[in-house]
Amino acid sequence: MHIILLAMLSVAQAAPTETRTGAEPSEQAQSSDWQAELQVQLEQARRDEPQAVTAFAQVQPIQNRAGQLTFMTPDSEYRFALLADRLLNGDEPGEIRSALARQLAPAGKTQPELIVGLYELEQDPLVRASLLYGLRRVDADRALPLIAESLQSDDNGERFEAAQVAGMHAAGAQLGVELSAVLSDLDPMVRQAAANSLGVHRVAFSAGDLAPLLQDDSASVRLAALNALDRIDPTQAASLCASMVNDDDPRVARAAKRIAP
Repeated sequence: MHIILLAMLSVAQAAPTETRTGAEPSEQAQSSDWQAELQVQLEQARRDEPQAVTAFAQVQPIQNRAGQLTFMTPDSEYRFALLADRLLNGDEPGEIRSALARQLAPAGKTQPELIVGLYELEQDPLVRASLLYGLRRVDADRALPLIAESLQSDDNGERFEAAQVAGMHAAGAQLGVELSAVLSDLDPMVRQAAANSLGVHRVAFSAGDLAPLLQDDSASVRLAALNALDRIDPTQAASLCASMVNDDDPRVARAAKRIAP
């Protein structure tokens, strides 16, 4: 009897205990993967291109013709890693960090995890707005929830950029509900951008929400709504724009005359 009990106890002790580790792979692991890869690239850059490391750390922004801050940086295999490192670890004003984030936008195509990771860590809405441009190149499953999140931001600029980027993303039509919701935004630039994006994607169910914007106080919003309706439902647009041929804004009047029957 003692031998049997000892044998059973030995088996019980040897049996592996079940552990609960959550989703596989865990979200925590996913969020740290891009940071680990970034550190690898930075180490390689310090070894292979020390002059580039110094140049990227010291280069100062300049204004382009549009008045935006931008950077003239040397060619480097590690360009995105060096920009990301400065964005993450530099102690610079939001305007400069926003310019760095905009330089990172092309990384969305080749290094989507980097853009997603930077966006998820960022707290400054000015910088998040710039990072949104990188999301337009990221697959829909990762990008669209983040764009939708920014559409609900308290910051006007971030909502505006999100509404624009939704129109640029190939799968942006999936954000039709969220874009329709911000057609009533207090900021006319957000309303205009949302109307444009709904028109780009020809989101059919948004026609009813766009129609009231033909009477918007902002001429730019009226124009965007009219053009969007014309793309979504030309017949409805033609029936609604008759009174707009005499609009105070010549851009709106010309568009109405073009669309009117």
